[in-house]
Amino acid sequence: MWRRVVARANLIALQMIQAWIICVSTTWFAKRDCQPMSQKKFYQIACSVLLGASVCLPIVSTNAAFGEEEAAKKPSIKAVMKTCFKGPLLKKVASGTASDEEKKELHAMLVAMSKAKPPRGSEESWDKLNKPLVEASQKVIEGDAQAAAMLKNAANCKACHSEHKPS
Repeated sequence: MWRRVVARANLIALQMIQAWIICVSTTWFAKRDCQPMSQKKFYQIACSVLLGASVCLPIVSTNAAFGEEEAAKKPSIKAVMKTCFKGPLLKKVASGTASDEEKKELHAMLVAMSKAKPPRGSEESWDKLNKPLVEASQKVIEGDAQAAAMLKNAANCKACHSEHKPS
């Protein structure tokens, strides 16, 4: 929530700077009838713009860093599909040849995918199709003997893609 507040504050600050620049430039040219400005006035405007930028840029860059950090933690649906389903990760876990680290990675990626917004279709269907995947991957981590079969059954590509894959 506070990230939204910071983003909104950044936007307002940038809009205020733009409005100030437009105001200064229009009043200057209106008074001078579009004559070249003096060197002193140029330096005053340049210093004001630099001062405004030095205040706003750290705020904007901090907000961008928060966005990158959050994006790095949550893989996209496309990344999950590429790594888990098209890649060897799901097959290794389902066959029982995966390490504990790979099992945890699969579970984390499936949890992230289940929390993502579906590109198409209803949220209820998305949750209904992702819940068995997450549960099966959790049971694989816990060492359940039936978990591999549950994971294979839950990883039904056609069921999800027919409803949720964008055209």
